[in-house]
Amino acid sequence: MTPTDKELFAEMLNDFLNEQTSPTNKRERIGLELKNMRKQAKMTSQEVAAEIGTTHGTVYNYENGSTKIPLETAAKLLRLYHSKTGRKYSLDRLVRL
Repeated sequence: MTPTDKELFAEMLNDFLNEQTSPTNKRERIGLELKNMRKQAKMTSQEVAAEIGTTHGTVYNYENGSTKIPLETAAKLLRLYHSKTGRKYSLDRLVRL
């Protein structure tokens, strides 16, 4: 049986979080990558928030690393950015930062 994107992401995120670096630094690196993806998609944080059903402040907090992003939300963002840019964003790339 092939694992789902969610299962793969959960495994990679778990591996990533078990590294010896600060959790804050990890969240900041993931947030910066998400912000870069959003900009490549030519979207504002308000537009992203409306698309994924959250607030602008929450998107901002994910992007600056002050809030840990839930797995399902990260998957939603990657699908959204893929649909806007046509670029395939890898869950592996996101968690291996």
